[in-house]
Amino acid sequence: MTTDPTATGARQLVRRTDLYLRLGMVLLVLLLAAAITLEWLRYGSLLDSVSAYYYTPAHAVFIACLCSLGSCLIIYPGRTGFEDVTLNAAGFLAFLVAFVPTSRGEAECDPHRAFCDIPSSTIAANVAAVLFVGGLGLVVAYLAPILGTTRGVLAHAGDRHARIALHVLTIGYVLLVVCFLAERATFLRMGHGWSALVLFVGLIIVIVNSGLHLGRQGGKRVWYWGILALALLAMATVWIAGKRGAMEHWVFVEESIVIAGFTFYWITQKVAEVWAEPDPEPETEAGDRVLTSRPPRRHDILGG
Repeated sequence: MTTDPTATGARQLVRRTDLYLRLGMVLLVLLLAAAITLEWLRYGSLLDSVSAYYYTPAHAVFIACLCSLGSCLIIYPGRTGFEDVTLNAAGFLAFLVAFVPTSRGEAECDPHRAFCDIPSSTIAANVAAVLFVGGLGLVVAYLAPILGTTRGVLAHAGDRHARIALHVLTIGYVLLVVCFLAERATFLRMGHGWSALVLFVGLIIVIVNSGLHLGRQGGKRVWYWGILALALLAMATVWIAGKRGAMEHWVFVEESIVIAGFTFYWITQKVAEVWAEPDPEPETEAGDRVLTSRPPRRHDILGG
């Protein structure tokens, strides 16, 4: 059998890189969970939401994990253009969730447990930097097809669904910038909640998109729908219980379900969808399939 060792090594390198990137994201989620758990054990009670730990000694871990996760979501390429743009949008929103804190509410601030004074000027400066870099990313995405760089890192630039998703993302970005410039106080008050909501919706869309693009692989399709159905059922149950006053810290539980569900999907996606598939046949430099040592078929022997 004739093989190309260079191509084989490149495929193995891509798979290892994919594995390490996925494991890195899982470790970031575990780091955030560890910081929250330690705060819980130290003070004996949970806060109302994961985002509320922005104000605790877990402040640095909360911001670092969200920014790192956002970077990974942007770096990781989707299997389709639509999924790629969705992952990029989710990654961008993760930075806003990290830098724009949730509302403290009416709770009294304990200086031994929380940061009681986060200057709005500091928050606004961080948000301005994120919006600036996000705008540059959109400019690059729109210039790529014009400059003919539709391969490599922007391989989906010519995808119709990707272009539609990119236009929607651009509209959302423009609205964010307008709100930030014209209604700064409103943005700082509501930006975290809306960014987190759209981020979670984006993660759910990624799971749905994976289920829709499994072709005829029925068993694997059921796998994705099962993950999504369980997550949505758990979220609906918790939401109803929380609204009826039957569950304390229900927002925290809701956020934890989304994070845990996407993390489980992220861990199992490769095993269920890609690694179980055989490697594609290697190709020569001219793009032709390399002949393998298979037994000759009847029509080959007859010259058919």
